[in-house]
Amino acid sequence: MQEINMKLIVIRHGESEADILGVIEGHADFNITYKGVRQTEALANHLKNFYTPRYIYSSTLKRARQTAEIIAEKYNLSPIYLDDLREFNNGLLKGLSREVANRLYPKKKLSEQYESLYQMESMIEFKLRAVNTLRFIQNNKKIRDTVLIVAHGGTIKRLYEVFFNRMPPEDFLTSDTGYHVWETGVPSALKTNVTTHLESVNQNNKMHIMNLLDEPFKKILLGEKTVELRLNDDKRKLIEINDHIEFSLL
Repeated sequence: MQEINMKLIVIRHGESEADILGVIEGHADFNITYKGVRQTEALANHLKNFYTPRYIYSSTLKRARQTAEIIAEKYNLSPIYLDDLREFNNGLLKGLSREVANRLYPKKKLSEQYESLYQMESMIEFKLRAVNTLRFIQNNKKIRDTVLIVAHGGTIKRLYEVFFNRMPPEDFLTSDTGYHVWETGVPSALKTNVTTHLESVNQNNKMHIMNLLDEPFKKILLGEKTVELRLNDDKRKLIEINDHIEFSLL
């Protein structure tokens, strides 16, 4: 009897708060944004039309967990959380702006994969987590069909390296809620960075950009400010129901 190959649908999480703040994420634990929720909802509806997974595996970081939970609800499944799917452990750099990180912790070229700086993990440790993840999933004899994996951009590159036994191409990319479809047996990539579901997110509603001072920006980010009373200026008059507002820090 011919063995049924396993399909791995490898997904990056939705947009996170770190993307808006412009800070280095890695092991820093940020939520997904409202836009990230909408991206994930569109992805879940899209996937439901094409795939019937038996399991959903996810990183334990919030942005991946929240993405996985939205998708899992669509399938009436419970995500299985794996620490090994977390993003690269960037040590002392997590949560810092790039300007501060470059000043405090300048980049240095390492000669070996097992070397590390600034309390980061080494590249060989990062790769080993990808090895452990794929071994765990593929050795589960109950799984012979489709599995969803929700992870991070860097982690997905390491999964690619291990699954295909080669480095990903230089232009290899995974967008927010973009996904790849890989098949076991003779390892093959059936789809790469699929983002067609995002068309509805980008087209349905208008996006408004509003620049705020530090204090109101932080209150909105933390959920402490949810009501806007000043609705009579020209910019706010343009906002309609179901539109989206992207707040930026002045």
